[in-house]
Amino acid sequence: GTTTIKNEIDAITATKATTINVSGDAELQLDSVSGGALTKFDASALAAKLAVTFAGDKVAVTAAQKDSTIAFGTSLDNNDSVVGGAGTQDAVTATFASVGETAGTLTISAVETITLTNSGTNTFDFTSVSGATTISSTGGTNTIKGFDLGATLESTADQTFKVTGADVTGSADVLKVSSVASNVDDDNTIEAVGIETLEITVKDTHATDATPDVRGFDLDKFEGTTVKFSEHADSNSTSGAVVSVDLAGTTLHKNVTTVDSTGTKGIFTASAANATS
Repeated sequence: GTTTIKNEIDAITATKATTINVSGDAELQLDSVSGGALTKFDASALAAKLAVTFAGDKVAVTAAQKDSTIAFGTSLDNNDSVVGGAGTQDAVTATFASVGETAGTLTISAVETITLTNSGTNTFDFTSVSGATTISSTGGTNTIKGFDLGATLESTADQTFKVTGADVTGSADVLKVSSVASNVDDDNTIEAVGIETLEITVKDTHATDATPDVRGFDLDKFEGTTVKFSEHADSNSTSGAVVSVDLAGTTLHKNVTTVDSTGTKGIFTASAANATS
């Protein structure tokens, strides 16, 4: 078999160094990079995987040539930036609790997955976030400006999304939202203006449990014309444990003229009481 050489460094404290350059061909794990002086971390010459955790420095990060996981904890803000590498599974993780728009203005490019552990009321500006396939959030009330509609907005808990698309000048703009959880009932509020279609995918990641999940969606402030629902192909369907979709507690916006639930596997409930036609 293939032998993988991996280097692990417990901590780097850069009290004077402003730049760290990483090169080589062995996988590298840096458990803590801090110190206060660091402004640049460049792993573009590393022809291997990278996992690095930053602990407070305001830093411009360039990922390695293979899959890189870049963790910021609670330190990520508008003073940081990340450029992904050639890997197809680059990831950035960060934690926010009631962040304002200035600190919530993020600069991330060419990173496939961005996972935000959110709580409280947050305002993000994603105008400079590009190239992501999935942006995941764990909770909170999240206003997101400049959202790239090429990405899927993933919800893994109860939360609210108030989304403004980066470019909604077209006549067929689509916001993709995925509700992903394991054997729980989640409720999501989704608000958006200027986006014609909302595509919602539900997924139960539990491998064996036979209890159906119920995913609730409050869509009375999604002002598009079309809402589509489907269940992910990999969702647990053991013993009939398909995911039910429930909008009964709220009503669809009056602009909605088409609701397509043919992709769902469980019970679907919605109210069109506001419909004008």
